[in-house]
Amino acid sequence: MRVLSIRQEGGPPVFEDGPSVLKEILEDLRSFWGERDMRAQHQPVWLRQFASDAVVVRRDGVLLGYLLGAVTTHELAYVQLIATRTDHRGQAWQAPLRHVPEPGSQPGSSPG
Repeated sequence: MRVLSIRQEGGPPVFEDGPSVLKEILEDLRSFWGERDMRAQHQPVWLRQFASDAVVVRRDGVLLGYLLGAVTTHELAYVQLIATRTDHRGQAWQAPLRHVPEPGSQPGSSPG
């Protein structure tokens, strides 16, 4: 499954491989969660079966934040985790989220 990846430096969103993103997150959990052990909340299902509902934000290839969750066919959303790299909290990097494509649109197309 593919994960929507938004680049903070601009450009159209792209898709990344979900299991690869999960591996990257798990290798760097402390950068997002500090001393809290959040490994159990990062089950593979969130970046495999529900990867198409996940969003990651990057700057210059560095993962700044992510959202893991699921959206039902009735457009109800469940959010499992929202994380921001601790050294980027309080900064205005969230602006690229305005460019998340509408459901059903292709990456790189303008939001509806």
